[in-house]
Amino acid sequence: MAEDVEVKAYLEDVRDSLFRARNGSNFNQAVHECYQDAVAFGTMCLYAGRGDRSIFYKSIPLHQVFILDNQYGEIDYIHRAYRITAKQAVEAFSREDDDLPSEIKDAAKYNPGREFSFIHCVKPNTERDRDAGDYRSMPFSSYTVALDNSKIVRRSGYETFPYAIGRYK
Repeated sequence: MAEDVEVKAYLEDVRDSLFRARNGSNFNQAVHECYQDAVAFGTMCLYAGRGDRSIFYKSIPLHQVFILDNQYGEIDYIHRAYRITAKQAVEAFSREDDDLPSEIKDAAKYNPGREFSFIHCVKPNTERDRDAGDYRSMPFSSYTVALDNSKIVRRSGYETFPYAIGRYK
């Protein structure tokens, strides 16, 4: 296949698409913050997600994450505890099945800077249903919980683990 002209052309198109997506993102800024964490603390955490327009990256502060690895030393489980404003919560979660607590929606109208606590959990999907056709068919389960109300505001999944954890030993 390495000599097949059509395969080469396809792979070059994929490569070019990936570079265009990354160049239109905030990768350089986010990874720079991660490098600083790696030098200072020996560990870094970079989240890669899909935004409204393209891929986006976010350097995650280490005090927000609890990570576990599997028997092969691969990070495959993370809890991220963080705070965001009511405005940011509505922007992030109101597209869902309207699971955002009314307290947060009200705060977004009258006090948009008020902060609320959330936990994002990503782990291997041990109850994977390959025929489901939605997040339940993904290899990784994802749950976001509004802590003040103990309410799940997003259930989703990932084809690959969305947090890149680098460790310097």
